[in-house]
Amino acid sequence: PGSYFVMATKYILPLRHKFSRHGYPWPQVQQNIILPPVQFNCVSVRFLSGEPNIPTPESSSKQSLPSETELYSILTKMFGDNGSVGSIPLSFAIGYGSGVFSQSSLLNNSADNPPFPMIDLILGVPDSVTFHRVNLARNPHHYAGVASLLNPETISSIERTGGGAWFNPYAPVSTSFGPRTVKYGVITACNLLADLTDWNGLYIAGRMQKPTKEVMVVPDQADSFRAAVKANLRAALAAGLLLLPPEPFSLSSRLERSNIYSSIATISYRGDVRLLFGAEDPNKVRKLVSTDGAADRWDFLYEPQLARLESKGLLTLCEDGYILTNLGDSRVREQLVEDLPMRYQQIGISREKLEKSLAETVRKSSGWQAAKGLVTAGMARSMKYTIEKLAKGKQKKI
Repeated sequence: PGSYFVMATKYILPLRHKFSRHGYPWPQVQQNIILPPVQFNCVSVRFLSGEPNIPTPESSSKQSLPSETELYSILTKMFGDNGSVGSIPLSFAIGYGSGVFSQSSLLNNSADNPPFPMIDLILGVPDSVTFHRVNLARNPHHYAGVASLLNPETISSIERTGGGAWFNPYAPVSTSFGPRTVKYGVITACNLLADLTDWNGLYIAGRMQKPTKEVMVVPDQADSFRAAVKANLRAALAAGLLLLPPEPFSLSSRLERSNIYSSIATISYRGDVRLLFGAEDPNKVRKLVSTDGAADRWDFLYEPQLARLESKGLLTLCEDGYILTNLGDSRVREQLVEDLPMRYQQIGISREKLEKSLAETVRKSSGWQAAKGLVTAGMARSMKYTIEKLAKGKQKKI
């Protein structure tokens, strides 16, 4: 056991010095997080597919890999049927990333050796100590290295630092389309909702500003979850517009939706320490926005928010798909700022100041998440994951 801690210390401390050398402050453990009791009814679970205001399009197999039903099946295989005896209680569950939505020609590869990525899931839980206590007993193989030696209380404390999530990668699971691996992040329901509405770390909120699949939600928390999702999307659209590169805007400025969506997609990458180390695909934003089916998913996600801004007279949605607006008008920018979380409204209409503030938020949360990954995933899995990320980072930018 001691050797694991020695290895963790050996690798984490150099990271701390490297962060400081590049001007990235080493994040501190958040001591003031309050975890109020969450009212939880784990008996009745409903799917959100098709629910109004919840973005879960699934019109063709080309748009996605596993369906919401398949993702829910994966959840039950790993954690039990929510509400049944011996199951691990969940409040929310979403799927995201290239293992859920196609970001390349993955579906055209040979079935004999498909290069499918991990299926990424975010799990909102009513109480993280309870979750980890039950999960350690049910799925001990999900916790590797140092993590396997920790008690649930310590794991929960580590979870609450940085982006507020604990990730277990490379969890094996059998699916209807063969064996796959899952990376799931665990975050308390209250911290998840706080990040969506306040952008405290923009870690989970950033992922949910892009197309996701809502797999399940506990009915008595559906309203709060739906409201937080909408607040996050409303703020993301406002920030995406405010962050567009400066140009001589006029009343007749025509913007392509893809440019707006690309601006939104970069919000959670500004300041991301993975980019500092070249551990991210340089074509990530392009794949998120421009691959087959992506435009429909983004339109489904943001069409209600765009229509809302049109009703306020801030932009005009053209039949040809373009958007007319005047981002050079201070009155337009001031109204967009009102859609941001309160902490960012104080910045004003300056693009540069907003960009700097968002980058600082992401830098802190992503820095801590990267460092604590050595503990949460274990040394071997962390090295494997890092090598895969570095390989993506070396891809030629298109």
